[in-house]
Amino acid sequence: MTYNSHSYVINHVNLTLGNKIPQTTILYTKATHKLIHFFYKLGCINNFFIHHRASRTYVSFSVLFYKNSPFFKSVRLVSSPSRQHTITYRALRIANQSLGSSILILSTTQGLLTHQDALKLQLGGLILAVLN
Repeated sequence: MTYNSHSYVINHVNLTLGNKIPQTTILYTKATHKLIHFFYKLGCINNFFIHHRASRTYVSFSVLFYKNSPFFKSVRLVSSPSRQHTITYRALRIANQSLGSSILILSTTQGLLTHQDALKLQLGGLILAVLN
């Protein structure tokens, strides 16, 4: 998975959260689909669907809002192509104590995982984003 697709999806999720847009459409790639599906499993995205328009494939998604406020306040991009931040299992155990209700999204050898799942599997990885 490329980091550009991570930043592309995360920035569009942030724009949707900040502007309270009910639905957003982005270009489809396998990498964007994996990340959108991951956000769907976390509950950050309410629903998504894939559609074709003018010989291109798109993914449309809507962010989960509760009483006109987003369920997650923000999704902060941590790693980008120019700066990559990794975390070891040992450091993740220490950081877990101060994260509170925030969720780290990690890219590991097992795929995309939350920091809780990475702790259960005793894995570290590349920190992609933080959900607040």
